[in-house]
Amino acid sequence: MSLEKIEDALAIISEHCEHYTLIAVLPEYPEEVQLRHSSPFVVEGLTTEANRLVAEQYSFESGFEYVWEDEDEVDEEDDIF
Repeated sequence: MSLEKIEDALAIISEHCEHYTLIAVLPEYPEEVQLRHSSPFVVEGLTTEANRLVAEQYSFESGFEYVWEDEDEVDEEDDIF
């Protein structure tokens, strides 16, 4: 997939929808997110609503608990030794 395909999809969406947010990841650049939108306010509104709908319809319970450590705490522990 290339940026041209994203632009093609954007052209189709923008023909039919006044407000849109397009979020895509290209396979050749998986660390980069491509974001296209009709306005910055639309991005916030649509992504907030989409997040609510996804949380409502899908359960992502993995059974794992994630623990976040602050770098400052880690550095202080290293200084003890």
